[in-house]
Amino acid sequence: MPRWFARVASVFRECVRSRLGWILAAIHAMWLALGIRSIGPPSRSAANFLDSSQGADWTLLAGRPFHFTYQSWILKSVFLADLPAMLVASLTDLLVWPVSFVTHVGIYEGSYIAAGLLFVVATGQWLIVGCALERRFRKKTRPT
Repeated sequence: MPRWFARVASVFRECVRSRLGWILAAIHAMWLALGIRSIGPPSRSAANFLDSSQGADWTLLAGRPFHFTYQSWILKSVFLADLPAMLVASLTDLLVWPVSFVTHVGIYEGSYIAAGLLFVVATGQWLIVGCALERRFRKKTRPT
């Protein structure tokens, strides 16, 4: 096994064991659920409109019409905090994109898949942040 792989695995294990990371991930999950709930109920008719290729200046997030400008401050703050995770998730979306042509996933179902992927990647982001903060606190509290 290459050394870099062992190091990545070690950091991964440390992040998964991070108590602060899990606290931040739980807060993020509650904040995101509250933000998505503030959008309103899912709308299959909005998805059908987007599927018809008529064009719109909004998209779907977990089956709900989403336009950043008109969202609550709760959802806006979650999205701004999750920008690094969104960049990683968009790279993953590019890898999965060719599969969507074969499986014919609709916009409505795809919005749930994208929201789930974003949630998983953002949870990883907050685990890493919590782990890094724990390391920082540990270094400051150790006697020198």
